[in-house]
Amino acid sequence: MLEYIQENKYENPLECLRTIDGTDGAVPIWIKGVEHCLSDVQTMLANMTETDEAWAKIGNPAAVAMSRIKAVLRARGIRTGNGQQA
Repeated sequence: MLEYIQENKYENPLECLRTIDGTDGAVPIWIKGVEHCLSDVQTMLANMTETDEAWAKIGNPAAVAMSRIKAVLRARGIRTGNGQQA
């Protein structure tokens, strides 16, 4: 997973996020993040995978990514697909 994300974080961030968590609950948030905050998502993925050590320190990559993307969406006033604010 780490290698895939390191290689594809800029070209295909949505698929990187789906690799982290491809569940029905996560994918709509990933899509919103990529649609509305692409550079933030790419930067987040880069920071998470900067080194093997940085990645190893992340206990739950899906939870970290979700938290960070929701924070960016919330800051921009973007609502999730369920009608609630991120």
